[in-house]
This record gives sequence, C-alpha cells and structure tokens, in this order.
Amino acid sequence: MSEYLPFLVVGLTTGAVYGLAALGLVLTYRTSGVFNLAHGAIAAAGAYLYYQLHVINGWPWPAAMALSLVICGPVMGIAVEAVMRQLVRKQLATIVVGTVGLLLLILGALFVKFGPVNRPFPDFLADVVPGGFTVSTVFVRWAQVVTFGASLAAALALYAVLRFTRTGIAMRAVVDNAELLGLAATNPIRMRRVSWSLGCTFATLSGILLAPKVGLDATLLILLVVYSFGAVAIGRFARLPLTFMGGLVIGLLESLSTKVFTDPPLNGVPPAIPFLVLIVALLVTPARHLPGHIGRSTAIVRERRLRLSPRWSVAGAVTGVAVLLAVPAFAAQRLTLYSTALSYTIMFLSLGLVVRVSGQLSLCHAAFFALGATTFFHLTHDLHLPWLVAVVGAGLVTVPLGVILALPAIRVSGIYLALVTFGFGVLMQNVLFGTWIMWGTHDHAFGARPRLGSLDARNDQTMYFVTLAVALAAVLLVTVVTRCRLGRLLRALADSPLSLTTNGLGVNVTKVLVFCVSAFLAGIAGSLYLVNVQAVTRGAGFGPFDSLTWLGLLVMVSGAGLVPSAFLAGFLLVVAPGYLGGLTVEWQTLIFGAGALVAVLSAETDLSGWLAGREREEKSRSPLQTRRWAAPVAS
Repeated sequence: MSEYLPFLVVGLTTGAVYGLAALGLVLTYRTSGVFNLAHGAIAAAGAYLYYQLHVINGWPWPAAMALSLVICGPVMGIAVEAVMRQLVRKQLATIVVGTVGLLLLILGALFVKFGPVNRPFPDFLADVVPGGFTVSTVFVRWAQVVTFGASLAAALALYAVLRFTRTGIAMRAVVDNAELLGLAATNPIRMRRVSWSLGCTFATLSGILLAPKVGLDATLLILLVVYSFGAVAIGRFARLPLTFMGGLVIGLLESLSTKVFTDPPLNGVPPAIPFLVLIVALLVTPARHLPGHIGRSTAIVRERRLRLSPRWSVAGAVTGVAVLLAVPAFAAQRLTLYSTALSYTIMFLSLGLVVRVSGQLSLCHAAFFALGATTFFHLTHDLHLPWLVAVVGAGLVTVPLGVILALPAIRVSGIYLALVTFGFGVLMQNVLFGTWIMWGTHDHAFGARPRLGSLDARNDQTMYFVTLAVALAAVLLVTVVTRCRLGRLLRALADSPLSLTTNGLGVNVTKVLVFCVSAFLAGIAGSLYLVNVQAVTRGAGFGPFDSLTWLGLLVMVSGAGLVPSAFLAGFLLVVAPGYLGGLTVEWQTLIFGAGALVAVLSAETDLSGWLAGREREEKSRSPLQTRRWAAPVAS
C-alpha cells in the first residue's frame, strides 16, 4: 500500500484543482445555460497573465496573482457574459460553436503573443511555504497541502454563498425563471455577470495552480482544465459537492493509472482517464437527469438565404470546375498546396454532412482523418494493394470508427454529444496515435503515388488531377445524399427529432448512416492527404484541437453553402498560408476562432440554419414520405 501513497497524494492535490475548475464551469452553466468549452482557455489566459506580470515584469507574486484573478475573473467574466447572452436563445449546436470560436480566439491570441512553446512556470507556493512533512515513507510538501486546502476552501465558500446568501439564491433562481426574478427587483443580467465573474475567477485560479505541473503551454493547460469536464459529468452538471468529489476521483484515477499503465501503448491511458470518466458518466446517466432545457430556443428560426436559379447554379458549378482545372497553369511550385487543399475539401464535406445537414456535432473528425492516412499506408506498403483499392479501403476501414461514434449520438445530443466526441478524439490521440496500433513497426507513413494503367501520377500535375477527380466524386456523393430521401430525413432530424419520432419515424439508423458516410469520406481525405504530402511522422497525428479548428473554419465560411464552403475552407487552410508567409498556424487559429464567433453573433437569426444546411422550400416533402430510410420506433 505504501507504494501507492505518493500517487494518492499527487492525485488528491491535482484532483482538488480539477474540482475547482469544474465548480466554475457548473456555476456558469447552471446560471446562464451555456456550457463553456472555452473554460480551459480562460484558465490558460490567467496563467499567462500571471507569468507576464510575475516572471517577465518582476511583480511580487501576491500582486501578480491578485491582478490576474481580477482581470481574468470579473473583467473577463463580464465580457464573456455579454457574448454568451447573445447565444443563450439559440440552438444548442450554435452555442457549442460559439464557445469553440471563443476557445480558438483565446488560444490563437496566446500563441501569437507568447508562441506555441512550453515555458517553465515557477512554483510560487513552494517558495511561500517551503518544506513539508513525512507520512509513512512519503514526503508531502506544504505546497501540496495549501493547494488542496485552498481548493477545498473555495468550494465550501461557493457552496455557502449559493446556499445561504440572497445573492446565491438569486443566482440559482435566474435559471429557473429569470422573468420572475426580475419582478422581484433583482436584475437577472447582473446575477449572470456575478456568476460568470466567479466562474472565470475559479478557472483562472485553477490555471495558475496547474501551470507548475506542466509548464506554461496553452494547449496543455486547456487540456488539463478540460479534464474537469469529467467531474462536471459526475456531478450531473448541477450538484456542486458531487462535482468537487468527481474532481478528486478523476485526479486519483489519473495519478494511480500512471503507476499501473507504464508500457506503450497503455502508457497513453492515464491522460485519457478523465475523458473515459466523462464518456462513461454521460452514457450511463439517465437522460432525465441531464439538463436538457437549458439554452434551447423556444422556436426554430430559419435563416433566409438567397437561392440561385438552377441556371445560375449550373453556371457557377461549371465556372468553379473550370477554375480548378486551370490551377496547374498558374500554381507552378505551389501545385502540391492545391492538391492538399483538395484532400481537405473532402474532409470538410465529411464534417459538413454531419454538422450542417444532420445538425449533429462532431469534435473528433481528425481521428477519422488520421486513421485513413495510416490505413492507406499499410494497405499500399505492407499489403501491396492497388492504389485505388487502398484509397477506398482506407475509407471503409474508417467506417467502423464512425459506427462507434454514432452509438453515443443515439443516446445524447447537443453539448453532451460534443463532449463525448471531443473525449473520443483525446482517447484516440493518447492511446492510438503514435503507437504500433496505427503505425506498426514504422516511424513514418509514406504516401504512394498511383499508377493507373498508363497514368503515372508521380509528378505533381497528374497527382493534382487525380485528387481533383476524387474530390469531385465526393461532391457528387454528398450531393446525392443530401438530395435523396436520406438527405431530407437528415434535415428533418436537424429540425426536430421529436417530430420525426411522433410521426412514427425512428432516427437511430439515420444517425448511424450519416456518421458512417462521414467517416468514409474523412478516411479517403486522410489517404489523399498522405499521398500529397508524401510522408507523415509517427506521433504527428491529428488531435482534438485540429478538429476544433476545422469546425471553426467551416462555420466561418458556411454562408457559402455546403459544397462551396468545403472548397473555400480547404483553400483557406492550406493554400492561403502558402501565399501569405505571415499566416502561420498561430494566426490561423486566431482568425478562424474570431471568424466563427463573429459568424455566430452576427447572424440575424439562429445559426442552426447554417449548421443544419436548411433552406426554405415552398413544397418541401414531409418526413412521412421518407419512411423507407427510417428505422422503426423502438418499443
């Protein structure tokens, strides 16, 4: 037992900070109706501000701590509340995209200011309270005791405020009936500002306390705070004491697992433990215990869009294809960038099919993309299959992953599906990416250029046309899907799943089908990406933050329509940086996040019109006419 004692001490200390971050998240969710996916980004911003003041500017740590908590607490809380107030009446998918945009905006700003490097972060508590004491054979630092005590004290103070003070009662009442609270001479907006200020303060404090553990790295800090999502799920998104206990449980499980799982690929399990807890908690908790009314609009408002006549639509499509065919004439040495952009176009078509057409949320499409790339490598390099067979095979092998992801979509939706898919992406990155499961015994994955009969695509120009042909075939497939009965059923699913069910139509098979088609296209996109870039290094797999960036970019350009926005997103992601040398990944993250947030906030109506890809049709067919694609209602 003594051999596990050090891990228990570390787990309790870290878990207390996770619980602290989770309390702030629950507080803002229960008082505003917005589950803030940017909670970790706010924590990272607080840690960076403290670093700027204390380390770079030389401020004493108490002054730097106080100013960081004030600026990233009340000040940022008021600013974020003003943004989220515009989202709360929109559809759940719109709210999620808005918080993703805010996360990318803050992350990009931190990257641009400080760079995407890990900096050593001083453990100020070790200097304030040096030394410690011994329990059995384990040395416990006073800094660990202070961290645990401060987190516990903050949790108890928050519980007491909400339970026994007038302000706390008003903060709880603002969720149940804001109008009635206003009639009681209490401003609901002021109560929400107080809640967001407290929530952001808790996030900032957790970021400063976690930074000495991993260093000053925005991505790692965001991911650590995201670990608290599992604690929120344990607390059923509402119960503060249970949420804090959930943070302790996650900290203990994560720490103890580092003792048990030491050999690859299982050594990637410990960082994934919080997301395993999150997924399991969401899937086993009865749906009636998950808040479902928060953040839903009372009516679906469709966005008015300018519809082109068939003649103009055909003319635009022909013009677009002509421009794509003419790319080799002016691209010169940048032709590979255009080919890579076309592979990303297929990926954006895949993501758009799930997000825009069916209204589902997927934050792990990078996992499909990476699996398609490595599968293509094994099929061509190890099994020596023909090139075209390997491309299709990469898509087919990815389909079972889509089925696995569709199973949670049958049970949960909205923010809960977003959390499950994000957790799934983290699991893929930590457990599978970089291991023999995806790479075998190789350190690199190489993309073989095709030889189709007399066609040799080892030169860039021929490879561009091959990629263009596959991209156009993907466009044709998506167009057929969206215009057939399945497409109409998917749009109806985005409008109102309950309406389909009450009309005798099941939605489970439909959700599975759309995730399967989407995974198939993403796998093909990954294989073409590998072919065009020629090589991908082990461990350089695409992670969940890439999925967030892709979603933000897709929403930013989504007003162009499903197919045009996929091409536009692919070219903005790959080709634009090739011409604009200053458009680095850091600036891309900032711009895509800001663009997604502006697109959400500037829409006169609910963005679900974009996300679900719905258009007004005078004579749209009833969902009852699509029974052939529907599954029978479960008894």
